[in-house]
Amino acid sequence: MGGNATPLAYGELYTALQQGVVDAAENNIPSFSLSRHGEVSKYFSLDEHTMVPDVLVISNKAYDGLSEENRAALKTAANHSMELMKKLWAESEAKERANAEKLGVKFITPNKTAFVEAVQPMYDALDETNPDLAEIVERIRAVQ
Repeated sequence: MGGNATPLAYGELYTALQQGVVDAAENNIPSFSLSRHGEVSKYFSLDEHTMVPDVLVISNKAYDGLSEENRAALKTAANHSMELMKKLWAESEAKERANAEKLGVKFITPNKTAFVEAVQPMYDALDETNPDLAEIVERIRAVQ
């Protein structure tokens, strides 16, 4: 799609943006704002290209070693923490977006149709190039 990835230590990103060594970076709103990147980068694209979930995991061995009562408590705690974290994340995004906007950052919501069309050939080729991945992609699309 015309971009060239540039490996760069995160600690060097501010200066790289400031000096034009890189044109853009990828991150979430709180990281963008808290790293002060809005001082040197005045646009933030809300393209939703990733939605990375935080995942709570436990080994089967540990889980199987719990009593039914403790399994139920663990599930309840996990569900409560999930709801709390969604609330806290939304609050953090709103606060940090406001901070970035105070620095003059403009938040852009692009029309994603052109991006969807540009990557469609990659999806079409998955059946041939990586059938296992093609199956995973179809399962993800079925959830949407």
